[in-house]
Amino acid sequence: MDLKPFKVGLILGGGGARGLAHVGILSVFEKEGIPVNIISGASMGAIIGGIYAQNPDAQQLRERVVKFIKGDKFRELGVNNFRKKNQQDPEDILSQLTQRVKRRLVINLAANRISLLKADRLLIAVKELIHDNLIEDCKIPFACVAADLRTGTEVTFKSGKMRKAIAGSSSIPGFLPPVEYNGYLLTDGSVINNFPVYVVREMGADLNIVINVSLGFEENTNIDNVVDLIMRSGQITSRKLNELLQKDGDVVISPDIGHIHWSEFMRIDEIINLGEQAAREAIPQIKKLIFKRKRFLYRLFNRSKNSKS
Repeated sequence: MDLKPFKVGLILGGGGARGLAHVGILSVFEKEGIPVNIISGASMGAIIGGIYAQNPDAQQLRERVVKFIKGDKFRELGVNNFRKKNQQDPEDILSQLTQRVKRRLVINLAANRISLLKADRLLIAVKELIHDNLIEDCKIPFACVAADLRTGTEVTFKSGKMRKAIAGSSSIPGFLPPVEYNGYLLTDGSVINNFPVYVVREMGADLNIVINVSLGFEENTNIDNVVDLIMRSGQITSRKLNELLQKDGDVVISPDIGHIHWSEFMRIDEIINLGEQAAREAIPQIKKLIFKRKRFLYRLFNRSKNSKS
C-alpha cells in the first residue's frame, strides 16, 4: 500500500512584535533539518509565514525582516508611538484608550475614526515584505486566516492574492482599518483563531507544530472599576480560547516573550534569539515524534482510522 510523503505542518500564531520569534524558530529548524512542508498563520504569524513560504530561506528571512524593522519606512509607520510607558500599562487598544481618558487626553480621535493608523501604513509594510504573487504560487503550501467583521466568521485563504490575504489577517483592530477583499471586511486572524491547526491538517500535515507568541497572563487583583473588570474578563476569554486551540497541536513551542509588548519591534534581535532558544529546547521532542510517525505501521493505522471516521 502506497503512503503519501510525510509532512510537517507549522502553525504560526499572532502577537505583534512577539511574532518575530518565528524568525528564530525557522532558523533553528533549518539547521536541525526539521522539514516545514505546510504553513498556516494568523496576524504576525501570517506575515512571517508568508515570507518564508514564498522563499524558504531562514537567513534571507532574517535579513529581510531586520532590514525593514530597522529602516526608515518602518519608523514612518508610527508603531513605536504605541509603546507601553511601563510594565503596568495595558496592551490592548481599549485599555490604552481608557488610560488616556483618565489622563485627560483627547478621546475624540478614536471615537470618530475606525483606526488610529491609516490603511496605507499596513500596505507599505506588506508590500515591503511580501512579493505580489498568488498564494498558490508559494514554494511551501501556505494558508492564513482572518475574521470577517460582517458575518463574525473565520475566513481561510489558501488561494488568491497573497498581499491582500495577509493584510487582512494582520490588521490589528483599533490600530489598523479592516481590509476589503472578496466581499469580506477582514480584521486580524488572531481575533477568531490564533492557531489554525485544522488548516494544515486539511492540507495533509502528519505532524503539527504550534508556535505560541501570545501575551503573558499574570495574576492581577487590582480590579478597581467597571472598565478594569471588563478588560480583565476579555483577557481571560482570550487566554482560554488560545489554550483550547493549542490543544490541537502535536507540539507547542512557547518562547519566553510573554512580557514583551506587541509594539516593541526594536527588540527584534532579543526576540529572535528567544525564539531560537525555545526551538532548540523543542528539537528532541520534534525529532522523536517525526521518527515515530514516519514508521509504516503507525501511518497505516492512522490512515485506516481516518478513513473510517
